[in-house]
Amino acid sequence: MRGRGEGGSFGERYVANPWLAYPHIVPGVLYLIGAPLQLSRRFRSRHFAFHRRFGRVLIRAFAVGLGVGTIRIWVGLFALLDLAPLQESFAPAFWLGLSMHVLAAEAWLWCRPNANGRPRTSVLS
Repeated sequence: MRGRGEGGSFGERYVANPWLAYPHIVPGVLYLIGAPLQLSRRFRSRHFAFHRRFGRVLIRAFAVGLGVGTIRIWVGLFALLDLAPLQESFAPAFWLGLSMHVLAAEAWLWCRPNANGRPRTSVLS
């Protein structure tokens, strides 16, 4: 078995360990199926309770998706401003890209009143 930094292309490692892709693929498929359902008036009216619960998860997943795109912007800024070598810029870019969108989504959700118009009393309400 090869060490972490030893030989082998990404494709070879991916084929040798396909199970590593499942934690990425399964949530992605659920998101791609769930997003159109959230926008469907017919589904929403028939399954309102599920729509509300799943929506709480989906707006957060959307924020993470935006964060992934922002990671690339941060890496580009680090490279453009010559702040860090490319390999070293990924860790701070991940933290900045993901945390800023997740925190912004949580703040937006927290500031909105819940279904009965009252202020929120918990993060998941």
